Order: sequence, then structure tokens, then C-alpha cells
Amino acid sequence: MKSQRMLILVASLALFGAAGPSMAQDTATYMNAELVTADPIRRIVVVRGAGGTKETFDLDDTVGSVGPVKPGDRVVLTVHAGVGRRRVTAIAKAASSSGVVIVAPTPLTPRTAAVVVAPATTTVVAVQNKAAAKDAFARQVALLSQDAKPIDATWASFVTACKAQPVHTNDGREWFGLWDNRVQADYSSGQCREMFNQMVQSGEAIKQGMAAAETVALKSLTAGEMRDIRKMNLMDWDGWALPPPQKREP
Repeated sequence: MKSQRMLILVASLALFGAAGPSMAQDTATYMNAELVTADPIRRIVVVRGAGGTKETFDLDDTVGSVGPVKPGDRVVLTVHAGVGRRRVTAIAKAASSSGVVIVAPTPLTPRTAAVVVAPATTTVVAVQNKAAAKDAFARQVALLSQDAKPIDATWASFVTACKAQPVHTNDGREWFGLWDNRVQADYSSGQCREMFNQMVQSGEAIKQGMAAAETVALKSLTAGEMRDIRKMNLMDWDGWALPPPQKREP
């Protein structure tokens, strides 16, 4: 019995040693490109890089769809280059000229290799997956926060010109209050109504992007971890699922 237990232990350690290097090489990189085609049936993605060269990637098994992206869109790919062919684990629409980012609602965490070894190995894989999911969510929130800056500028003018009485917040944007009716303002002038409509239109894209990103992140991150990332980017708010406020006639 003792020799049998030793053999099992040696075999487990051998498996862990074999799996460890391959998992360490399975790192994520990010690529900006133009989407040529994405075929969920054949499980391939073809893009055109900065030099005009086409590249083909496998579509990871965890990605069920490519969301709102379509051929010709500028996209950001999350690429994992582990053993075998490179695979795409997430596709996000890159920032457009209007400063809007729409995140494709696809899983962001890399697939977990099914390795039957000691429990410690399973823990290592889970930690790696969680770190990848946290990094992906942080990047998306940072991009959306950057694209919210033009709305911040419109909001500053709106507060002055329209006598807005916002609800002050340290970890989010004051204009989030337009969605939950916390902001009171004077809409008697056409200029104020137009600024309101501009903020709602641009803010909806930001809001929808955050809602999509959080839907994916909730599979791997806790509410507290997500809140900390939102706070770091002045995006801490719980109203991402709220409907848009009704636009005002100019």
C-alpha cells in the first residue's frame, strides 16, 4: 500500500510538471485589427493587421458569439498563444471616431484545461483564469471611462448654462443622475435640451458597454472586485440596466 501511494504521488507530480509549462505559456495578448470575417460555425476569425496582412485565428470554445461586431469594424482581440494554434477568447469593438466603445458580449476568461492532477494544480488554473478575467474587465472599464470624457465636458457646460443641481459623487460621473432622475435642471432653453439629448445619446453607448462587460465579469469576479475597478475609473454606479431617459424636444 505504501509503495502504491508513492507511485500515485510521483505520477501526480509528473502530470503537474508537464501541465505547468504549457499553462505558463498560455498568456493573453491584445491586438488591434480590422475584422474581415468571424465564423462561429467553422470557429475561425480572420482579421487584417496594421500592415494589411490577413491573419487567421481559432475562435475559442468559450466564445458563443461575436456580439455586435461585423466585417469592416476595427476591433480589439484578446489572443491566447498556448500550445497549438493561437485562439481568440474575446472580441471588442475598438473606439470609433465618435468616441464610443461597444463591448462584444462574449466570455473573456480562457478555457480551463481538464487535467486530473493534485488539487493544487486546479487552484493554480483557477487563479490564472480569475486574473485574466480581472485584467480584461479593468481594460474595458478604462476604455469606457476614457470615452466618457467628452460627455464630462458637455456636462460641465450643462451645469453652468442650465442651473443643474447634481448629486455629487466621488466614484462616478454626476451625469449618471440623468438616468435615475437625481438631476434637476432648467430646460427652458433649446441649448439645454440639446445638451441633455447629446449626453443621453452618448451616455447610452457607455452604459450598454458597461452592462455587457459586467455581465461577463460576474462569471469570474466578485461584486467587490468589480466595484473597486469601477471606482478607480470614476465609473462606480449601479444603474447600467436602467432604460434611457426620454429625449427632450430641441
